[in-house]
This record gives sequence, C-alpha cells and structure tokens, in this order.
Amino acid sequence: MVYSTKRLGLPLEFVASREFNTIGEAYAMEKKLKAWKNPSKSLAFLRG
Repeated sequence: MVYSTKRLGLPLEFVASREFNTIGEAYAMEKKLKAWKNPSKSLAFLRG
C-alpha cells in the first residue's frame, strides 16, 4: 500500500519543529503533545 498526501488536495506546509537530544526525549514529548489533544496548544509549544 502506498501512503500519499495527494488525497489532502493541497501541498502540506511544515509549521513547527523542535530538536531533542535523544529519541527517548522526543517520544516522551510526542506522547505529551498527543495527550493534550489540542493542536493550537501543541503548535504554540513547538514554536516557542
């Protein structure tokens, strides 16, 4: 199966990122952000 973003219709835009020292830190933050269930809050945190 091929996964594609074409089904979304528009080009995707990279909006935020953050670097972590270890993959463990990154996974822990991913879990925390998903638990918030609030994209606006997560983006605000990642932006800075």
